[in-house]
Amino acid sequence: MTDRPPALRSRTRSTPTLVAAWPLALALAGCSGGGGGGSTPDPAGYAGSWNLTIVPDATSACAGRTQALQSYRIEVTQSGLEVVAADQSGLQFEGPVTATGLLLSGRYPISGGFATVTDLALVLGSDGTLTGDGDWDQAIGASQCTGTDAFRATRIPPLQDLAGTWDLNEDVLDSSCTLTTPRFRDTWTLTQVGDRVTVNRQGSGSLATGRVEASGRLVLDFDFVDPSVGRILETFYIEFLTDRAPPGLTAISEWSYPGCSGRSEHTGLRTSR
Repeated sequence: MTDRPPALRSRTRSTPTLVAAWPLALALAGCSGGGGGGSTPDPAGYAGSWNLTIVPDATSACAGRTQALQSYRIEVTQSGLEVVAADQSGLQFEGPVTATGLLLSGRYPISGGFATVTDLALVLGSDGTLTGDGDWDQAIGASQCTGTDAFRATRIPPLQDLAGTWDLNEDVLDSSCTLTTPRFRDTWTLTQVGDRVTVNRQGSGSLATGRVEASGRLVLDFDFVDPSVGRILETFYIEFLTDRAPPGLTAISEWSYPGCSGRSEHTGLRTSR
């Protein structure tokens, strides 16, 4: 009979408490009337991380310009009623907050160059999504091209503070070998920098680093050697439950070591920060 060492992995589907997302105006390029009117602009915060999707103009006759969907993760900063949206690819938009959303001008990378957009009016919907159509122009080869792309931006929920010590219980769901101990305990120490989380499993000293996804899920891959059974591979799918005190987590792990493989379910609580 084989006794598997304590589980060390947890892919976490983190569902940190979602904070109301102000549809941060970050849809780039849209030329549809700018959102002013006689209403007073809403100074509410657009700052934060957004997913921006651009649907290229399928009717553009510009040879060599892609018609594939373009996706960007952008960061928005706001000072008063002015915002700046940018990412590491060179995309950048800026402009004022309006009564209906944002009115932006700037550029975004596409087809090996940059398209320039002016007066992109993004309208904030009741679901917090920013949408608008933006007129662009771009030099591609010897041609000067123009068209209208569709823009849509959705806010990425703020990251939760996951750092600290977590105590976990593991129950083996199924395995290809007989385990003398189908239930294990484990202690993790989590450190966090932005959306990157590193876990140190105190029982084995093994480390794994993962990036918290936009959905809040964390996936971790452990690969280490245990003197009693050899090399252990384990992948965790983790969901953090930060809407409770103390914060908790649930996870499913898939693991294997020489002569045995299986799946486990994990539950845990943060015991200290």
